[in-house]
Amino acid sequence: MAEEKKKKDKFDEFIEIKRTLPLFCNEFFNAHDARYQIGTKLAYAGDLRVFLSYLLNAFPDKFPYEKIEDITLQDIASLQSTDIDDYLLYLTEYEMDGKIYKNSEQGKKRKLMCLKALYKHFGHIGKIDRSPAEFVYIPKIKEKDIVVISQKEKDRIEDDIETGRRKTEQAQKYHEKTKYRDMAIYKLFLSTGIRVSELVNLDDADVDFAEQRVFVTRKGGKYEAVYFNKEALFALLDYMDIERNQLLGRSADQQEIRNEPLFVSRQKKRISVRMVEIIIKNYTSGVMVGTKATPHTLRKTFGTELYGETGDLYLVQKALGHASVSTTQRHYAKFPEEKLKQIRERK
Repeated sequence: MAEEKKKKDKFDEFIEIKRTLPLFCNEFFNAHDARYQIGTKLAYAGDLRVFLSYLLNAFPDKFPYEKIEDITLQDIASLQSTDIDDYLLYLTEYEMDGKIYKNSEQGKKRKLMCLKALYKHFGHIGKIDRSPAEFVYIPKIKEKDIVVISQKEKDRIEDDIETGRRKTEQAQKYHEKTKYRDMAIYKLFLSTGIRVSELVNLDDADVDFAEQRVFVTRKGGKYEAVYFNKEALFALLDYMDIERNQLLGRSADQQEIRNEPLFVSRQKKRISVRMVEIIIKNYTSGVMVGTKATPHTLRKTFGTELYGETGDLYLVQKALGHASVSTTQRHYAKFPEEKLKQIRERK
């Protein structure tokens, strides 16, 4: 329910921003309605509002309008590449609605990619002849070191989940009620590399124990089967048999209802993304000193190990649900050789 409310809030915010944009922006979003998820649409709507507001202030003679909604497609098509370059410099630090905003190279890149997508769309359907953003240099993002969990660290984390030995006496009481759930979450992440959003949206009907697979809804709404190993199977069975009914407030002899959330909180609700992040952080912080581990760290660990074992980027792409193999290549193809050696002893 919490995730559904967040999605609705994002949708409402997107609609509110979209109302302030020119008609051609609405046309762009309508054409990409099925392609972009609500989070992407909200981000792009905000990016376009920043860009169009910049044009009104930077070029008062060329854009003699009071509102950004009056700007036309031909107006922005008349810009030069240098105008887009100047816009990227402006994004470093700017004021809008009485607030100061700053953008890293990553933030600038997203805003530029939004413009490139907009111009590309209208060029593709023949409404403009050129894209002033086409040859604009894409800000280079400094690559972060890939953090993966070693086999020794995985063993220690698993031991902590089983025993709760690093927890306080008070926390131990809660741990005893959720340790099978937490182990199932941990094992499923390491076995499948699914996204945290995909995990929290799982229902019990999405699990096929006989074939050792779960059906997840990928980005873009695609429904796919993802296979898990024996360790995840046993962890899921333990959770279902021992703990899940108690978390749902249901006695063991009560008839189960299908299509209920797979992972639930002590409040008998679907577990949230934030709660999963806290769970992973709590179990890894005492083991991975100096490193902040997240559900995405487990996903990276899975992807790195799979690539280290197979050397097959297309297999990793399929397993992780990347839309393009270039995304997979960017994250895994350059992984240091010494790191690959560290994972060869994994179970």
